[in-house]
Amino acid sequence: MLRPLRDNRAAVNELIRQQALPHGHAFDKQYLRQASIKKFNPKAQRPMSNTKLLYTSASAFADGITISQFGRILRACTGCNRYIFVDRCSSHNCDVAPVNVAEESFYLPHMMMSGNCPGLTPKDIQAFYEVCDTCSNVYSHRYRRYHSCPQPEDD
Repeated sequence: MLRPLRDNRAAVNELIRQQALPHGHAFDKQYLRQASIKKFNPKAQRPMSNTKLLYTSASAFADGITISQFGRILRACTGCNRYIFVDRCSSHNCDVAPVNVAEESFYLPHMMMSGNCPGLTPKDIQAFYEVCDTCSNVYSHRYRRYHSCPQPEDD
């Protein structure tokens, strides 16, 4: 009499085990729609990465970046009111002493990309950057003599 119960328990355990195994579904159009994949035009100019924008803003060989691009690459820390590169917010430390942006050896992209980045104070930004009165691009004050306004693109 106990034998059928044991056989029954084994069958029930097997059914439970089968139900617990995941089963895959075909990746069909429904899942593609659900993923909301953004479209792009391969003929259109692709936006620069945040890192490229940071380097372009501080380069002697660049035209600078727009005000909106400048806003895209920085975040203001609510703890110390310094400005941090957007891709390094997680490694910012409010306790690290601010750097001297007027120092000859100071290289902004290196500091902003480093771990434990102190960031820039509002005064640092005013001392390091300037805005072109013609094209309104932001570029390093140090390289002002190399700035040339970007040429409009041909369509």
